[in-house]
Amino acid sequence: MSGALWVTDLDSGEQQRLLPDFLIEGYSVSPDGTQLAFTPVPDGGPPAIWVAALDGRSPPRRLPEVRARGALFGPDGRLYFVEDQVLYRANPDGSGKERMSGEPIRVLYDISPDGKWAAGWTPGQAVAFYPLDGGPSVELCPSCGTIGAENRGVTPPVVRWAQTGRYIYLHSAWTTRETYAVPLEEGRMLPALPPGGIRTPEDVVNLPGARRIGQLRAFPGDDPSVYVFMRATMQRNIFRVAVR
Repeated sequence: MSGALWVTDLDSGEQQRLLPDFLIEGYSVSPDGTQLAFTPVPDGGPPAIWVAALDGRSPPRRLPEVRARGALFGPDGRLYFVEDQVLYRANPDGSGKERMSGEPIRVLYDISPDGKWAAGWTPGQAVAFYPLDGGPSVELCPSCGTIGAENRGVTPPVVRWAQTGRYIYLHSAWTTRETYAVPLEEGRMLPALPPGGIRTPEDVVNLPGARRIGQLRAFPGDDPSVYVFMRATMQRNIFRVAVR
């Protein structure tokens, strides 16, 4: 799904369109809330990442030497993105680009709050945790990778961390489209997985402390009781046309 990006003041209801010159496919906000990394709708050229100041005091700029279809700000304020199935990190101005993992990755879902793990979809159907300081990946599930199919853009990522580090959110890529909050032990960013990883929705339910979010395709915040979701409404116009 793509479109214009808007921001709404929840108290006043006032709305403002950000990036009026762009239609975008995805975005990520920096940890300090001052910058926005976004992916414009393709125009036939190579994929690109742009960065904009949220206060609008400087024009958006395209990152040089970056060919990616999405980027996420990490807790360190740097951008993480995938090029040719390789995970990279760079500064918000595009400088300091460095390779972060030797294992192939297809889609990046999230970066852990401690900056030590990336969650992503492998070139197969598996989803794995990639250690950013080196070492082998840890498989979460062998056949649950997705980016939403026909509901891309309104479907949560398979893996997302609460920024407090207290929870990891797992979205069922099977038929249920449910999201589960799984509490994490202090100092640990990965849940206690069963041998062989997660293979069914029941395996998610059985993770220690797991609880279902009460809304399909939910995007939770730091507290699992607070989440957002898409509610579509249809509007039609009826026209009368003279037939001669």
